[in-house]
Amino acid sequence: MNKNLSILTVITLGAFLMSACAQTMPAAASGPGQPVVVTAVPAVSGKPLSEMTPETPTASPNDSSNTGQKTVTRDDNGKTISMVVGENFLLKLGAGYTWEITVSDQNVLSRAKNIAVIEGAQGVYNALQAGTVTVSAAGDPLCRKSKPACGMPSVQVDFTVTVK
Repeated sequence: MNKNLSILTVITLGAFLMSACAQTMPAAASGPGQPVVVTAVPAVSGKPLSEMTPETPTASPNDSSNTGQKTVTRDDNGKTISMVVGENFLLKLGAGYTWEITVSDQNVLSRAKNIAVIEGAQGVYNALQAGTVTVSAAGDPLCRKSKPACGMPSVQVDFTVTVK
């Protein structure tokens, strides 16, 4: 009986979260023409909320994960990331979008070639020489290619990388 009550609670909570997510509001836009960042809400997985983790892990780009790999996510939008020559980071903006990544100077920061990355990641980027670059990432939802196309907004992420 207690297990059935827990399952019913999770299903009800999931339906509530899904209906709340259907109402999309611009996040932190400061005016017309400003980028709007939309963050995905994880789906209910049958686990208690206390055990759920976000779909897109958030790690400060200066903190190392278990593997020692720095990670840059959509939460780093608008931030400046400091690196030294020879360091690298994993760009993980999430799945569900077609991403177009632009680096202002590839002599300073460049995507590593022939490295397979996990789902939802857009590549490993290496700091090659001292300098400052801007990284821009434009994401269009995959559902835009469906017929009829969805009305989900595009995502824009911009951050600065300073290499010393």
